[in-house]
Amino acid sequence: MINIAIVEDDVGAAEELKQLLTDFLSKKECAFEIRHFPTADRFLFDYHHEYDLVFLDIEMPGTNGMDAAREIRKTDQTVSIVFVTNMAHFATAGYSVNASDYILKPINRYEFNMKMVRIFNRLCRSDGQ
Repeated sequence: MINIAIVEDDVGAAEELKQLLTDFLSKKECAFEIRHFPTADRFLFDYHHEYDLVFLDIEMPGTNGMDAAREIRKTDQTVSIVFVTNMAHFATAGYSVNASDYILKPINRYEFNMKMVRIFNRLCRSDGQ
């Protein structure tokens, strides 16, 4: 089972990402569960290493996605983090928290699927599936 968190304050963007993930994963043999969190603060409040993959919007009210990633890395070095942003210059900052990738908004389905092939192949292998 692959546990996925979407941390995104824009409900429409979160739903779009959830639908893209569902469409992509329906073609894979990995079982999955997706949870949405409207803020990084809510996500971090009770974080317990239960996620394999976290999609973090960078610009959010309260704790932003980059700061949330830094908090996650203090206790969890294994979770895959993918930043979702509308500003490409934030992508390079992801290296400081060992992000798996970044996705630019608006999301291009083809580019999204290409990035997810690499990420999910690694996740399914490490999950024993």
